[in-house]
Amino acid sequence: MQRRSFLATLGLPALAWTQDAASGDGMKIAAVEMWRYEGRYEAGPAGANRQHQVQPLHIYQDQRPKVYQEPPPSSAKRMANTSAYYLKIKTKGGLEGIYGPVDKEGAIVVEQQLKPFLIGKDALAGETLWDQMHRSNRHSRASHYMIAISAVDNALWD
Repeated sequence: MQRRSFLATLGLPALAWTQDAASGDGMKIAAVEMWRYEGRYEAGPAGANRQHQVQPLHIYQDQRPKVYQEPPPSSAKRMANTSAYYLKIKTKGGLEGIYGPVDKEGAIVVEQQLKPFLIGKDALAGETLWDQMHRSNRHSRASHYMIAISAVDNALWD
């Protein structure tokens, strides 16, 4: 029994796509979308969330943040704003993969550089697509470009 036939017999909704969707153009990438969600949330107690992460630039005294001090306790609710980007990849057969949150810088790379490359490619060719994205730009081996490649790879696995 083939794997797809076996998975289809399990009756799980997420696995209910047919062999027809996977053949031909059904698994070609039809759309690459970046979604931005904004909102507010009730922030926890002041403290750990306000500490900074050590950065290499902090070896310079004038670039170092002030020493952290715990603020006095407060009973008032603190509301904080949040914003996050999510990646959605759709195939012609109707399947979708979602990944996020993605850093804003990575979202820009996906939207402006990787999206045109991905449209029309086979969504099941994950390793080939990763290698081609990695080789497509001389800056792709680090930083925002690598974040973008990772987001695409995760969305394809979804």
